[in-house]
Amino acid sequence: VIGAGLYAAFCSQQYADTHDDLSIDAVDWISWSESRAHLPEARLYRQLVGREPALASDNLVVQIEACRNGAGVLLMPAGWGEVTADAVQLPGLAPIALDFNTYLVTHRALRRVPRIDAVWRWLEGLLMALRALTVNAARPGPPAPG
Repeated sequence: VIGAGLYAAFCSQQYADTHDDLSIDAVDWISWSESRAHLPEARLYRQLVGREPALASDNLVVQIEACRNGAGVLLMPAGWGEVTADAVQLPGLAPIALDFNTYLVTHRALRRVPRIDAVWRWLEGLLMALRALTVNAARPGPPAPG
């Protein structure tokens, strides 16, 4: 298990610019279809929003591209906005704690093959950097002066 942390709601700048009301009840949500209802992200969506999404997909790439192209709002790890150009965090909704797990799996016999090990270490570093961004998003900033 490599990561667990906070989730936040994101939309594209285009979506934010063309929608006056960005409240939870007013936005078009993008989420998982019923066949993925067991995923922690899908359960969080149902708990938070409580209605069918405007766009449901079993494919995370489809969800991300729909969000990036202005189709609606997507729950993602809080650090996603730091590493994704044009991602706007939904105002008025603080990041939400969610246990999400990322597993790296390979056959034991292949783990020490140099090219597998290189990719493994690269992915591990990438995921740890994303986790650090997610954890840092939860830390409050310094107190305001005055």
